[in-house]
Amino acid sequence: MPGLSPSNIRNVALVGHHGAGKTTLAEALLVATGALPRQGSIERGTTVCDFEPEEVSRQLSVSLAIAPFVLDGIKVNVLDAPGYADFEAEVQIALAVADMAVVVVSAVDGVQAQTEGAWREAAALGLPRVVVINKLDRERADFDRVLAEVRAAFGAGVAPVELPIGTESAFRGVIDLLDDRATLYQPTNGGPVPGREGPIPTTWR
Repeated sequence: MPGLSPSNIRNVALVGHHGAGKTTLAEALLVATGALPRQGSIERGTTVCDFEPEEVSRQLSVSLAIAPFVLDGIKVNVLDAPGYADFEAEVQIALAVADMAVVVVSAVDGVQAQTEGAWREAAALGLPRVVVINKLDRERADFDRVLAEVRAAFGAGVAPVELPIGTESAFRGVIDLLDDRATLYQPTNGGPVPGREGPIPTTWR
C-alpha cells in the first residue's frame, strides 16, 4: 500500500509451542483478508511462511517469517515465529518489534513449555497478549480443559471472548460473547471459509 503512514502499520507476533498451528493460522488470516486466494498446506510445502527448503522438507518453521495483509486501511505484518526452543532468538526478535503477541495454543496438547516461555517474554516487554486456542476440530480437542490450563498458567484474568460450537469433527463455528452472536462455518476445499452469522444455536456444545 503506497504512502502508508507508520501509524497505520501493526506488527503482530504469532508465538507458542511447535505444532500449535501458528503457520496455518497465518495462512488462514491471509486468505480471510484477501491477501491470498487459496490456503497453502504445510504437508504440501505451499505455505507463505515456511518457504525455505529445510522448512518444507521438515514441515516445521526454523526462522521468523513475515506475512502482511491490509484490513480496513491498516497494514498488519504477521510475524510467524518458530516454536522450537532451538530457535528462541527468532521469537525474541519477533517480540522486540511487535505491537502485540498472539499466543497460539493447541486444543489437543494444551499449554506447553514454549507457550509459557513466549508468554513470559511478551509480558516482560509489556506487550498486549491474546490467546488463540487452535485445532478445535482435531481428535481429542478439549476447549474447556485447555482454557483451564491457560488460566492456571497465566492467571484467572484470562477470559474467553469466543466459545466453540461443537468439538472435534463436529466443530462448526464460534459464539462471539461480546456481540452475543454466532458464526457458523462451511469449510471448502482449500479456499476461503465463508462464515454465516446468526443467533446462537440452542444446542452448541
